[in-house]
Amino acid sequence: MRTVYIETTVVSYLVARPSRDIVIAARQELTREWWDGGRQACRLVVSPVVLDEAHEGDPAVAARRAELLAGMEVLPVSSDVDPLAVDIGRVIRLPASKAADAFHLAYAIVYKVDCLLTWNCAHFVNALTRRRLYDYCRQNDLWLPVVCTPEEMIGGKWRLS
Repeated sequence: MRTVYIETTVVSYLVARPSRDIVIAARQELTREWWDGGRQACRLVVSPVVLDEAHEGDPAVAARRAELLAGMEVLPVSSDVDPLAVDIGRVIRLPASKAADAFHLAYAIVYKVDCLLTWNCAHFVNALTRRRLYDYCRQNDLWLPVVCTPEEMIGGKWRLS
């Protein structure tokens, strides 16, 4: 069973009111499709960062996110994560206001998860970021998770081989 790190945007799309924006609405539907049909074949994990982010914002929405995350394995805090997150933020050129996003990648790398599932296309799921992350991990002999969206996970059993 493959391990999938659920980043906060995934549960946020699941609990959000249906959007009028057609791109966001499509992402919400694709997320529900994967959640209902694909997650059972995976071991789902989150980090303390996900739990912290999920509790932000509207209390009712935060409670629904917390419900979805309940029961998922929470990766333990590790002293390896902080320095790696700083390096990753620099390597993938995260803006200072989004530096915390690098912690998701750091947890996925440190704990050698198979996939980091996210809708953060601006900072994670784009060709340039993937290339920079691949080069950094290869040069530093680090594990590299597949970074993808729920859309990329839909359809049958997910395999890396």
